[in-house]
Amino acid sequence: MPAESLQAHLRDAAQPQSTEHEWARAAQLRFDRSTYPALRGLRCRFDDGRIVIHGKVGSYFQKQLAQAALSGLGDVEIVNEAEVVAPFESAFSTAELL
Repeated sequence: MPAESLQAHLRDAAQPQSTEHEWARAAQLRFDRSTYPALRGLRCRFDDGRIVIHGKVGSYFQKQLAQAALSGLGDVEIVNEAEVVAPFESAFSTAELL
């Protein structure tokens, strides 16, 4: 094996290869440990090479915070599908109120 190929192989082997589960877990931990209570209720999943944020937040600012919380995870696309609703609605689902 040429020296250049060997060096490239060793470099690639030294970098961790994240699985879908590891990406989703790392993202979820950031929400669960957030100092912002609104972010702790969000969920995320890894789908088709992207981290997708789900849940409800009370403002567009909180939605931006959610995306910013995941920005340092690495080279992965973040899709923010968090729904902005009135603060009361984000705490309770309609079914819980009936």
